Amino acid sequence: MTKIKYLQRAATALFTVFLLGFTYLALTPIAHRVSTLCWDKANHLAAYLCLGILADIAFLTGRKKKVKLCLLFLYSVFIEVAQHFIPGRHFSGFDMLANALGLILAYIALRFFHRTYLYETFKHHQ
Repeated sequence: MTKIKYLQRAATALFTVFLLGFTYLALTPIAHRVSTLCWDKANHLAAYLCLGILADIAFLTGRKKKVKLCLLFLYSVFIEVAQHFIPGRHFSGFDMLANALGLILAYIALRFFHRTYLYETFKHHQ
């Protein structure tokens, strides 16, 4: 197996672990007050930036990065709506905005990466 396949499998495993972990953390009832500080929004942005990049590496589907990122945004909408019904949680438009900004940054980073020689090498060694 090539190094590229190992990288793709590692990205798939990390994407799966992150997605399951984020889902668990987001949907678990909590007794303490949820932070509305900017650090919480930075965590959302960073999480979705990572998910967006990992999704692209894990599921190489050519030029369908917009579809992958839109699906991740729909996932974030689902999580926020579900939180409305969970004790100690609430729906937050600011969380969704931070998630969207993370995915937009992932899109920008991936556009630059997709134009590099490294990506062409990566794509051709699948």
